[in-house]
Amino acid sequence: MTTLERTPKRIGIIGAGPAGLAALKSILESPEYALGQWVPTVFETSHTVGGVWHSSVSSPLYDSLTTNLPHPLMGFPSFPFPPNTPLFPHADRVQSYLEAYSDTFGLRSHVKFKAHVVDIKWRDPCWEILTENSSEVYRCSLLLVCNGHHNTPRVPSIPGLDSWLSSSRASHSQTYRNPHSIPIPLKDASILVVGSGPSGLDISAELLPLARRVFLSTSTGAPPSPPSQCTIKPRTTSFSSSSTVHFSDGTTENIDYCVLATGYSVTFPFFKNDSNAGFQIVPSLIPSDPPEDSTHSLINTSYSLFPLARHLFGFPGCGFRSHIQGQEQNNLPPPTSIAFLGLLVRVAPLPIVEAQARAALAVFRSSIEPTDSISGVDATSTTNTNDYTRPQIDWVHESNLISTRHLYLTSKFYESQSSPSNSDSPNTPDSNLPLRQFLSHRWHHFEPPDQFAYRDELDDLVSSLSRTDEHKRVRTRNWELLIYLHNLALRRTWRLIEARGEAEEWVRGVGTGASGRSGEEEWVDLMWRVVKWGEEHDDSGELRIAPNDEQKQDVEGVGEI
Repeated sequence: MTTLERTPKRIGIIGAGPAGLAALKSILESPEYALGQWVPTVFETSHTVGGVWHSSVSSPLYDSLTTNLPHPLMGFPSFPFPPNTPLFPHADRVQSYLEAYSDTFGLRSHVKFKAHVVDIKWRDPCWEILTENSSEVYRCSLLLVCNGHHNTPRVPSIPGLDSWLSSSRASHSQTYRNPHSIPIPLKDASILVVGSGPSGLDISAELLPLARRVFLSTSTGAPPSPPSQCTIKPRTTSFSSSSTVHFSDGTTENIDYCVLATGYSVTFPFFKNDSNAGFQIVPSLIPSDPPEDSTHSLINTSYSLFPLARHLFGFPGCGFRSHIQGQEQNNLPPPTSIAFLGLLVRVAPLPIVEAQARAALAVFRSSIEPTDSISGVDATSTTNTNDYTRPQIDWVHESNLISTRHLYLTSKFYESQSSPSNSDSPNTPDSNLPLRQFLSHRWHHFEPPDQFAYRDELDDLVSSLSRTDEHKRVRTRNWELLIYLHNLALRRTWRLIEARGEAEEWVRGVGTGASGRSGEEEWVDLMWRVVKWGEEHDDSGELRIAPNDEQKQDVEGVGEI
């Protein structure tokens, strides 16, 4: 049977946010789609694309939200933001960008809107998807899980907090839109914000001019750029029945209202975990020892999924079919039949999910039988000059990568426990957590350089599973890591430029290529000029002492791409 006569393989995608859109675009650009071999369908709960960037009642978007990374860094490398876009665009501009991405690449026609997925089961040889208010069962060979993870607020387990929540003295930041969301007069109020991530910092800064005092409680050490005049407190340990809140350093404060900027839990409500599901994700913590084949289930710690190969697709034996001869479990799904996109945190997400989508498809492609291994030719023919055996994924290598990260994080945990400063600083990152919780919190949390190496490693994986003529290498750009490392200064300076009313002038014409350089080069040049301007001016915009020649060379020398 030739490739063209083969039954098409259906691919189901859960969610039409950035990850789901990137996955769909990658499929539509594949040779298999062009030949009718892959048929994708996206299931989206809402009426439009965009996911978390689409404002709705349950959306975590607050009114003043802008991106916390400059758009040349956070956007899809294959689709830059329009010229003249503010460097840190407002959420509604990101939503417009995602809509334009969908329209440019013809994605909407493959999306089922208002199709809320309520149940997914594995029924060999395929996944079965059931949506709300429909009896139709959709079956697919590959499942790409892109449901996003800003849906279930994470409420910390702190003594006394439930009483504050039930009496409307505390709320999660998911319901915060602006200072009017605080249900008490702010003028004479003391407000506690728990959590020092981007939303915690933004909300604290927004409340500072209006409230009597604002406290920012963090369990991960002092934030790198806290709002000025904001009082930093360590981990919150209890809420009393009165207004007293206790902290891990033994201090207390009288608090009138608390905002929990504590993030969201990783959830997959459509996997029911019953005995008839054929596939289960077990709620637990990451084990203290690296996994061995067939010894663990797939675990959801509420912070991470473990173990996934490349933080992305299934691993044999861990909730999936084993690859060891004689241990085949045909009632379980193959590990290459599913991928979970977008789990990594504190990264530039859109470039990551594009790279993950390409890798997930390459791994799926490599797992198909030899007759399916080449697009447009009969791979079983003994006379075909294009005979080709597609490389298979090296599961031993993938196991080693998981073990290496497990050992790396374990060593980081024990370093934090033995640090001389640990005894003096109760809010040292994760120092109060046992090893399994530390691993669970940090598994998908990359250090700044790691995300760029990760993208290139995914590209290497795709290349290793592809013919030389079917994969166009997609590498990280030289300037990305350097800009990421300057991001805090860049964002602080850009806010100052906006406050001076000069932002529109800074970006006018940038990205058009009118200078004779590429749009990308123009944006990179702008970002370094913003960094330099920030180094030369103080927080009020006044000129500092002019930098010496050596400092000028340091800044000017890193702007090349």
